[in-house]
Amino acid sequence: MTDILETWLIEFGIPITGVAQAKLVVLIVSLGIVILTIDRLVKMILVRWIRSLIERLESPLGNTFLEKKVFRAVANFVHIVAIQTAIPVAFSDFPEYLPIAYIANEIYIIIAVLWILSAGFNALGAHARQIPALQDKPIDSYIQLAKIVNICIGGLFILSILLGKSLPYLFGTLGATSAILLLVFKDSILGFVASIQVSVNDIVRIGDWIENPKYGADGDVIQITLTTVKVQNWDKTITTIPTYALISDSFKNWRGMRESGGRRIKRPIYLKICSFRFCDDGMMDRMQRIPLLTDYLKDRTVSGPHEAHALTNIGLFRRYINAYLRAHPHINRDLLLMVRQLEPQEHGLPLEIYAFTNTVEWIEYE
Repeated sequence: MTDILETWLIEFGIPITGVAQAKLVVLIVSLGIVILTIDRLVKMILVRWIRSLIERLESPLGNTFLEKKVFRAVANFVHIVAIQTAIPVAFSDFPEYLPIAYIANEIYIIIAVLWILSAGFNALGAHARQIPALQDKPIDSYIQLAKIVNICIGGLFILSILLGKSLPYLFGTLGATSAILLLVFKDSILGFVASIQVSVNDIVRIGDWIENPKYGADGDVIQITLTTVKVQNWDKTITTIPTYALISDSFKNWRGMRESGGRRIKRPIYLKICSFRFCDDGMMDRMQRIPLLTDYLKDRTVSGPHEAHALTNIGLFRRYINAYLRAHPHINRDLLLMVRQLEPQEHGLPLEIYAFTNTVEWIEYE
């Protein structure tokens, strides 16, 4: 076939000295078109067949692999095999270029494998994020780490091919360049260690409400990656925090409030100090008609007349608020509840309400 092509090029007017080069160009272009056509056909047929198979099996993981184009990446090996077969034909007149062509194809094979693994990691990450038990885990951190390891190993294989050195030799040279590698991948290493600590110690989950004044973050965690944590603030802005900052710096996580099922109320009521007085008989009669104070006043009366006369209006008001809160349907009675007097201030005597609601929803709480 190459002889026929050579004759056709000479008849076309190509000088004899340039026939070999022209034949190489024509062969590369022609074989490239044929290989691309075969590649498109194989991918179209393979993807359609796999899609129909996944629909019959009703596999969520298969659908994710299909969406992330993992099977299309695997199908690239069809044209890789075709290229490997076509190299001797294309370079028949230039045998000195055959080693270079084979090396280039070997590198392309490694890149194709890296592409398949990267697409597979993306698919596994997307599938893991759909699992309820893993939705609050830093999946992106592990996926990014896997990709970095994948690229590093692939880079070592490519260097091994280009330099003609074995992998053990290259691994030996890494000792001399470890300081440079540590400097280059400092953020990734710190982020990976922080991600492990965050996950193992359950410090932060996706969906947690955190506050970090140093970075201006006050909102929900929407993403945890190898190097950064994204927080959507309440004004809908996005704040990015280094992952290792969650370990080295302090921050507030409101998850405990949500898990407890109650949100704290801590508000003072200021009372005029000059209005405080002991309860006389008339005031006692009026107070006994208040349902929330009836039982308390009966107990004090039974204890003796001196106990009843020792009561003050501020003390009864404090008892009334306490009883009112305990009877309120939206107060969580399983958590701490108290009404206490604080130190007097210029505005009066603060009577502080310390209680928890039985809802953590912001609007309902307010």
